[in-house]
Amino acid sequence: PECHEGFWDEDSLSRHRAGHREERPFLCLLCDRSFSWKESLLIHQRSHRPQRSHTCPDCGRGFSRSSNLVLHRRVH
Repeated sequence: PECHEGFWDEDSLSRHRAGHREERPFLCLLCDRSFSWKESLLIHQRSHRPQRSHTCPDCGRGFSRSSNLVLHRRVH
């Protein structure tokens, strides 16, 4: 099967072709998704991590809850 996508480089074309194959050896252990490329799995895995939007101004450590940041700031 051939689609009509266009690509600027061989690497992009290779990644696209892999998406058409059934072979998806990189499995997410947190959900039922699988990927043809390890890089795609790593990018996907970020979606399972909580956002850490509360950042300590002293050390840069991030927290998903402001209350955890307040507790952490006591150690500085």
